[in-house]
Amino acid sequence: MPAASPRNAIYGHAIGIACGYGALWLFGLQNAPPAMATGVSLARVGAAALSLASTGAFMILAKAAHPPAGATTLII
Repeated sequence: MPAASPRNAIYGHAIGIACGYGALWLFGLQNAPPAMATGVSLARVGAAALSLASTGAFMILAKAAHPPAGATTLII
């Protein structure tokens, strides 16, 4: 399946949203202001690393590769 197929796009972005929010929750950042306003902390770096790694892993497991979903993960 090509990475731009509707299935991969929908699943990829859904996985990205879930992993992004899950990492924010795990690091206690779900109600934190944007990094542009407060700066980058170790918790933010950890959340970004975990969310991108888990997004990639879950997309591989779901056979739903969609590289732009990584951007969705970081936006969350």
